[in-house]
Order: sequence, then structure tokens, then C-alpha cells
Amino acid sequence: GHQLFGATWSSRSYASIGDDPRLAITPVGIPQQTGSWSAYWNFDQYLVYDKGCCTEEARGWGVFGRAGMADDATSPLEYFLSFGIGGDSMIRGREKDY
Repeated sequence: GHQLFGATWSSRSYASIGDDPRLAITPVGIPQQTGSWSAYWNFDQYLVYDKGCCTEEARGWGVFGRAGMADDATSPLEYFLSFGIGGDSMIRGREKDY
């Protein structure tokens, strides 16, 4: 399996989305915030893995996912989660399907 941790940070100015700028545009303009950040984690892990033999390709299936969080003042999504199952079919089908 694999794991990846990451983060971003910036010191530039962003439109502050704490107050929706579409609802309250004032003569002073859209509120700005300096700086923004995010952090994330991705993973994948085979649960069943068959290296195959001689001419067969490796096959298997497992789980994957990711999670992230970001500055709620500059990002429309403060948290994000995604998980799934993927891989080769465990049900034989056509002759060339492994």
C-alpha cells in the first residue's frame, strides 16, 4: 500500500468567504483575508493480491481513500472524506478476463 501526507500554505490575499460576497457587496468591496492553508492524507492498500505466474499479470483488489481539511475562511469545503473499493473483478467473465 501507499500513504501520502501533504500540506499547502500561502501568504497571498484571498476573498474571505466567511461572509458570502454575493449577498453583501459594499462600497469597500469584498472582504480580503491574508493567508490560507490545507492538509491532506491519501492511502491505498491491497487486501487481496496475486502476483500471478510466468505470463499472468498481477491482480487484486483493495481499499483507497483520502481525507483533507482547509482554512474555512478561504475554502468552500472545510473537510473532505472519500473512501472506496477497487481492483480486478473477482468474478470470471469473458475468456480473457482474469
